[in-house]
Amino acid sequence: IRPATARPDLSLSFEVASVKPGASRTTSYTVSLRPGEFRAIHQTLNQLIAFAFDVRSFQVVGPPKWAESQHWEINARTPPWSRYLEEHQAMLRRLLETRFGLKHRVETRNLPVYELRRARQDGTFGPRLTRFAGECYVPANPVSVEATKLEKMCRFSISAGVVNAIGIEWEVLSLVRNLTELVRPVIDKTGLTGKFNASMRWTPDASGARPDDVSLFTALRE
Repeated sequence: IRPATARPDLSLSFEVASVKPGASRTTSYTVSLRPGEFRAIHQTLNQLIAFAFDVRSFQVVGPPKWAESQHWEINARTPPWSRYLEEHQAMLRRLLETRFGLKHRVETRNLPVYELRRARQDGTFGPRLTRFAGECYVPANPVSVEATKLEKMCRFSISAGVVNAIGIEWEVLSLVRNLTELVRPVIDKTGLTGKFNASMRWTPDASGARPDDVSLFTALRE
C-alpha cells in the first residue's frame, strides 16, 4: 500500500484495457473514475487526448478528421493504489500511444480564458457542493463489488448534462472546466483543496427557449 503522502507515479500503466469503437446508436457520453477502474464511453479521440493532457478539445491541433467523428469505448483496470488524477491521465496517454500510435508535441499560444471563482463572497458553497468528511471504501477486487458497498465507494463521472462526485479531490472535480460547452480554457482561481461531494445538472446546448433550460454557467454558480 502506498503512503498517502506519496507523489503521483506517472510511470503507471493500465493493468488491462479494452478499446473498441463506440456504439453508433447512442449520443450520451461518460468518463468515470473509481477505485480500480477507468471508463470512457462514446468519446472521440480528440476528447480522449484532451482529457489525457488536461486541455480542451479545441486545443488539440492537427488530428485526422476521423479523430473528431469516430467514437470509442475504453474499459480499463487501474492499479488498486492509483488515486491521483495525474496517474489516470498518464495511463491514458500511454494507452493512446500504444493503441493509436499517438505522437505529440506541446505548443504555447495566447487565448482568451474564463476564470473559475467562488460565487459567494462569504466563501460558502451552494447546496450541490459539500466537503467530504467520510472514508472511501476501497474494494479488494474492483472488478466484483457487492451492491451494498458501491454507495460507499468514492467515484466521479461526467456525462451529458450531469456531473456526480462522492469523496473526490477538488483537482479532479474541477475537470468540469474542460466541458465542451465552455469554448475557452478555464483557469481555476477558487483556491479550493480537499475532497468534495458534488451533483450538478444542466441542459446541454441550452438556448433558454424552454422554461426548464439550465445553462452550464447557472449550474456552476449553484
